[in-house]
Amino acid sequence: QPHRPWLEDSLIPEWARLSARFESLCSAEHALTQANIIVRLLPPESARDTDFAASAYKAAISRSSLRSIWSGTPLKAQTLAVDHMLPWACFHCNDLWNLMPADRVENGRKSDAIPSADILHDSRAEIALTRTPLPKLHWETPLFDALLETADLAARQLQSARWP
Repeated sequence: QPHRPWLEDSLIPEWARLSARFESLCSAEHALTQANIIVRLLPPESARDTDFAASAYKAAISRSSLRSIWSGTPLKAQTLAVDHMLPWACFHCNDLWNLMPADRVENGRKSDAIPSADILHDSRAEIALTRTPLPKLHWETPLFDALLETADLAARQLQSARWP
């Protein structure tokens, strides 16, 4: 899905433009505008749902401890933020591999930036980005390599700011 933002940014406006034109040709009085059509085509903001991940992370905090993916800072329920590692604004992806426990302040600083290779190396985030089964032993290296490649590809394609 790395092409999804490009597709949305280019195809949706064009589809809406053509649809609005056809709409005006059919019924000029009640025709939908291009803006009305775009709003209907885009996923709703409510689809940015992190409730399941937040409840799992809060349960982990109550049972033992949980640390921020970016700094290793111990988290409390009050300081927990669920970070879209690859930003929601770019990917609209709520897959669990993309939802990381983070400190609220760090999450705010990161905003919609894609993590740099350096911060990913430092965090050693163990998340499932591969589409093939991982080996039972020594799975960390291929998993982390997939994360680095995906983040680098996304940042280059989107010409996104890197964090930090």
